[in-house]
Amino acid sequence: MRRAWRAGLLAIGAMLLGLPVAGLAYTVRSCTEYWYPPAKPGQSISDLRPERTNACRKHAIEMRSDRFGVIDGQGYFITTDVNTSRACAGGGPAFNPSCLIPGPLQRNAVSEARNYYRLTQNGASLRPLGQGYATDGRTVFSYTSPIAGADAASFQVFTPPGAAADAAWARDRTRIYHDETPVPGMVPGPVTVFDETFAVNGGRVYEIDALDGIKPRPDVRPNLTVLAFAQPLYSNVISDGQHIFVKGKPLDGVRAASFQMLPSTCPVPGLPELKCRAELVRNTTASNFRIARSGNDILYFGEVYKVVRIRNAPDFVYFQVADSDELLGLSGNRLFQLEEMGSALGDTVIGRPYVGRLNGPVAGYLVDETGFISLHDLERGSGPLCGQVSDLATPERDGVSRFGPLKRLPDTQMPAGFKIAFENTRYRYLFANPRQSTEFDTVIDLRDGRRMRANWCGDGIQPQVVRR
Repeated sequence: MRRAWRAGLLAIGAMLLGLPVAGLAYTVRSCTEYWYPPAKPGQSISDLRPERTNACRKHAIEMRSDRFGVIDGQGYFITTDVNTSRACAGGGPAFNPSCLIPGPLQRNAVSEARNYYRLTQNGASLRPLGQGYATDGRTVFSYTSPIAGADAASFQVFTPPGAAADAAWARDRTRIYHDETPVPGMVPGPVTVFDETFAVNGGRVYEIDALDGIKPRPDVRPNLTVLAFAQPLYSNVISDGQHIFVKGKPLDGVRAASFQMLPSTCPVPGLPELKCRAELVRNTTASNFRIARSGNDILYFGEVYKVVRIRNAPDFVYFQVADSDELLGLSGNRLFQLEEMGSALGDTVIGRPYVGRLNGPVAGYLVDETGFISLHDLERGSGPLCGQVSDLATPERDGVSRFGPLKRLPDTQMPAGFKIAFENTRYRYLFANPRQSTEFDTVIDLRDGRRMRANWCGDGIQPQVVRR
């Protein structure tokens, strides 16, 4: 009796905690057939209603492809849907009370629907053409729908140069089709597709629109060139020799003759102490950005089809900082944070002036003659200095130098244990690792030789550092 009572308590506890009790949930399976009448031209599959339903039975089906088949001499388009419903479906944010029910009492359900869409009584002649097209020798079908006026004898699927393999282009002796629809104005003959945005046929340009289909674009010249291919969240850039098009729309005030896509530049001309990557390494969201020159202006193509213009930057170059994902641009004595521009609201240009020569990176910062510049937002500040050391030795306040120009120390004068150093008339700043701050980073007061830990953030200045 006592053992049975304890076993009951354990079972109740397992139920309350949602733990599995002996046994598994049972599964109920069902299968239903849906038989649909032939569709009319222009009638989509979602418009069709079954003419009869019944429990699934075994049929002698001669499959001509993965979707087209013959049953009792008639041609069908055939699909199967399977849905599984679990009594205790975990993983969601809300608690499921069904999980408290003991396993043997839980009910899972698996339902299968077999859909048979009748196409033709001439099933013996049913022949798949590819890309969802089929014919019985008299009529051409796109999935379930007959295509009005299509010539079955000459109808064929083709992939134009530049088109995706599954783009569903087709033709017969009189017309060109795209997604089962005849393209008005197109004539039998070659079709060339430019990054799924424009198509050229018979010397005319057409725009490929996912919602509106294919429509003529008489404003676009047929000698098209894709300058940059589309990526997720980033549009392509296409030239017709006269205008530049982004997402199929011409850029205002931009002429193809003065437009040029720009590669990154490393080393940066005139700044040998600014370390950069020879090739871009992208680990951030803005992985497919592109930059171009238009006359003296720079166009930055950011996320969600955004275009930001940097005006009057004829000497602009851009680069990726060494040991970093940060993408920066330079023009004159201005520094631009490109990725911040790409994600900022509106057409914001994020640029800051700098003084003299740029160095870096240094513990996550760039350094000019005034002081430290953040790689992330280009703001000036104390940089890697912290606490009272920052108050005492920060090279600048509000962009104004406090102790004269900040110069890089030659490598021949570098103290042992440090990789990069700077000094002005008052302090010397020593860093052990250019990539990040370390406990060895040191500030030396040149008046008395006092040494301070650069990143000490406590209340009192620490005069001693660990020596190497």
